[in-house]
Amino acid sequence: MADLVNFGIVPLIFMDKQDYGAVAQGDTLQLDTKGLADKMCLKNATKKTEIQVELNLSERDKEVIRAGGKLAAVRKKQAKSD
Repeated sequence: MADLVNFGIVPLIFMDKQDYGAVAQGDTLQLDTKGLADKMCLKNATKKTEIQVELNLSERDKEVIRAGGKLAAVRKKQAKSD
């Protein structure tokens, strides 16, 4: 999971396995990354549906996601220290 976080990819787990079939290639998905919580709602804008997902990350990993990945997080941290 760390590799996904390092590249700014949110590693979500669908709470209901049947929801995996509710997402198709080309669908537009929306997720509010400001309030990353253990349980969230993923919106499929294409099909106008909502999918319950879990996110099991540490606070540090959440900050990396919010920054857009590890490289962006390091740049942000360096900019603050300059």
